[in-house]
Amino acid sequence: MIDINLNSLNELKKISLEFFKDKKNLLADEYDHLVGLSVYDINNKFPSLNIFFDFEGRGFISLMPEKPSKYMNSLYSKNIEDNKEINEINNIYHNLSIKYNKNISIKNTLSIFQSPFIIPSYYVSGNDALIKKFFLSEKLKGLKYISLYKNIDTNLLEFILNSYNRWYLPNVFFYYSLNQVHLVFDIPDGINNTSLAIEIGKLAKNYIINKYNILYNSYKIPDMNIKKPVLMVLKTEATNLKIIDINSIKNEIFNKVNESYKYLINIFK
Repeated sequence: MIDINLNSLNELKKISLEFFKDKKNLLADEYDHLVGLSVYDINNKFPSLNIFFDFEGRGFISLMPEKPSKYMNSLYSKNIEDNKEINEINNIYHNLSIKYNKNISIKNTLSIFQSPFIIPSYYVSGNDALIKKFFLSEKLKGLKYISLYKNIDTNLLEFILNSYNRWYLPNVFFYYSLNQVHLVFDIPDGINNTSLAIEIGKLAKNYIINKYNILYNSYKIPDMNIKKPVLMVLKTEATNLKIIDINSIKNEIFNKVNESYKYLINIFK
C-alpha cells in the first residue's frame, strides 16, 4: 500500500531526533512524547501520511484521517526544508492520492506530540515492538485508535480511500474522523419544501437509529464544507462499513421521507 522503507530514511530520522533532543528539556516529564512528520492535504480531501519516532529512534508509519494535531497536543511544529527523502515521501503521498482521484495540496510539518496519543490508523507499518506497545496500551484502556487498522482489510481500505470526505454514493457524503465515519444524507430529489423535509428527516433519523443499533446521531459541522441543507447526519464506526449496506439504508430513509412528505403536502392542498 505505502512503499516507504523506514530503515532508509536516515536523513529524516536524524532531523527528527535532533529536533526531539533539542526540545527535550522543555517537555513535561509526566507525559510521553513522539516526534512525527505529517504529510497532509490542506483541505483534508485525503488521509494524512505520518511517520513517528520515539526518543530511541524506533518508528512507524500511519495513514490516518486528518492530521494528528487535530486529536493530540502538537508542540513546536515547524516546516522541514525539502530534501531528497522529504520529496520522495511527498511524491509517494501525491501518487497515492492520484490513484484515488483526489486533487490535493500537500503540506508537511514536523511536530512533537504529547500523550495521550490518539492516532486512529487505517494503515500501520514499522517497528513491531513500538507498535505492540501502543496496541497493549489501547487494549488496557478499551480504546481502538492505532489498533483500528487491524480490523481494516484491503477492501475496506479501498472503500475508505475512494469515499474519503466526499459525495461518493448517490446522495451520501462520507466524512471520516477518529475511528468513525459520518454519513451525510442529501435531501431527496423532487422535494421543494426543504424545511418540511428536514423536519420529517428528524423523525426518520430516530426511526433508523432505533432500528440499527450501530448507527448513532450526528450533525453537520463546518469541517465537512457542505454549504447546502441536508436531510440528516448519522455516524458509525468505520469498520462497520464492512457489514452495513449504506445504499439500502438510504433507500429506506428516502422512501419514508418521500411518503410522509407527499402525504403532508396532499393534506394541505
